[in-house]
Amino acid sequence: PDDRLNPGSRDYAVTVRFRTTHSYGNMIQKGQSETPGGYFKWEIPSGRLMCLYRSRDSRGNLLGQKAVTAPVPLNDGAWHTVRCEKTVDRVTMTIDGTTVVRSSRSTIGPIANTMPLSIGGKVACDQVKVTCDYFAGDIDWVRIEASSG
Repeated sequence: PDDRLNPGSRDYAVTVRFRTTHSYGNMIQKGQSETPGGYFKWEIPSGRLMCLYRSRDSRGNLLGQKAVTAPVPLNDGAWHTVRCEKTVDRVTMTIDGTTVVRSSRSTIGPIANTMPLSIGGKVACDQVKVTCDYFAGDIDWVRIEASSG
C-alpha cells in the first residue's frame, strides 16, 4: 500500500511480460471494484487481456473509467510483453511492441486508494463477497512508470 503506486491524475503505464495457456484470472491490480478512490486492474477473460482504469471519489461514486481489450487471445503459451498506458483521457495497449488498441477520449479521473498493489491475484478475497480470480501462468517482470505531474 504505497502512494507512489497510485496513478492519481498522472500519465501512468504498467508493462508486464507474461505467458499463459489459461483463459482467466487477474494479473495485476491496485484496489478493487468498489474501492473508494478507484482502482486499476488487468484481467484475461477468454484469453483476451483487458486493462481497466476506474476512478471513484472518496465515497465510492464513479467519476470515470476507460478499458481496452486485446483484439486477439494472448493465452497461446508464448511470452508476451504488454503495456497499458493511462493518460488523462484514454488508455492505450501495446502488445509486443505494436500499439494495437486505444480507447476513445473522455476523462478518466484520478485514481488513488489505500489498497496494496497485487500481482497474480487479489490480496483480500473470500470467494463470497470478493472472488479471488488468481492468474494461472508465468509473470516474468512488471514495470510501472508514472509522470511527475
